[in-house]
Amino acid sequence: MSVSRSRKSETLLFCIIICVGFVITFVVLCHLRLWTVEYKEEPFVFRSLVDAPVIKILPSTPSSEIRNSHCSYFNCFNVYKCAYSQRKLKIYIYPIYKYGDLNGVPIPVSMSRQFKEILQSIYQSKYYVSDPREACIFVPSIDLLSQNNLRLKETSQVLASLPYWHDGSNHLLFNMLPGSAPEYNPVLEVDSHNAMIAGGGFSTWTYRKTHDVSLPVYSLIEKTFDLYVCKRGSRPHFLASSQINIHAEY
Repeated sequence: MSVSRSRKSETLLFCIIICVGFVITFVVLCHLRLWTVEYKEEPFVFRSLVDAPVIKILPSTPSSEIRNSHCSYFNCFNVYKCAYSQRKLKIYIYPIYKYGDLNGVPIPVSMSRQFKEILQSIYQSKYYVSDPREACIFVPSIDLLSQNNLRLKETSQVLASLPYWHDGSNHLLFNMLPGSAPEYNPVLEVDSHNAMIAGGGFSTWTYRKTHDVSLPVYSLIEKTFDLYVCKRGSRPHFLASSQINIHAEY
């Protein structure tokens, strides 16, 4: 009987020591916060690709899935990401990096003035947010305005490598000159899965209602356009916008 009581006492003492040790360990961890990792996101800063950190894209880097032609607001947009901002739309811009392949060839080649102005407009607006956890929409800092300057497969690999890309949901890509010779497809041919595209040149079949954003196509004529001509006399039209690739029924 005495042996049994002794064992029970030892067991009880052992349990007490374990509990005390657990409490002490927990208190120490709470004080030092060793169980958490401090969240640190690189802030967005304007910099040229020459001065940007280099990220190499390996041939084995996965590409994004092909563009989902059936996307709409209801099946390809995660509205719950916008719940944090409540009534204010918040946009996150990825940091500017210089992406390149193993041979050092850049992906993409350069960043145009027009795309820099787009990023600057977002950055200086009330909708910009530096914390991606608060963002509703994500904008990659990759110039996709002209498909002629892109390497399609490698660009898709860059998109898929973005930390918040996943399937491209809630990502907004800007493209003004889609397609390439000789077909000139009326939509950006970079595989982008569920990402939204804001751009020009959409056709009736490539524009995804409630998902894509149709914009007027940029023209180099704006550099030499004479506004004085519009002020002389009476003109029935001040602006003509061509709508190409529209089906005859529309």
